[in-house]
Amino acid sequence: FGGESLSFLESLSIWKKRLKCDKEEIEYIDGLKKKTQKDILKYSFTNCSTNSMLNAYLIESGGHFWPHGFYYLNEKNSGYLTNDLDATKVVIQFFKQTPKSIMGVN
Repeated sequence: FGGESLSFLESLSIWKKRLKCDKEEIEYIDGLKKKTQKDILKYSFTNCSTNSMLNAYLIESGGHFWPHGFYYLNEKNSGYLTNDLDATKVVIQFFKQTPKSIMGVN
């Protein structure tokens, strides 16, 4: 398809700069399935311009899947799929906590 691919951290850096965030916190989230030893890092940025918030999750060895979703290919070809984080719940909770004025909704 062409084009440039950015890593998770490169993409996060772009958003951090764009939103002018100056406070960063990284939280380690233990994987629930101890036998797989896959861990999750939550990056939270606050004190951003226009009171914006930025949260992102890095799933160790994660594939290109929606966390707590389903495989459409196998792990060998596509990476690890975690059930330790339910991305749908995370997104819904984020929007519940974010004032509509911040999101540009009147």
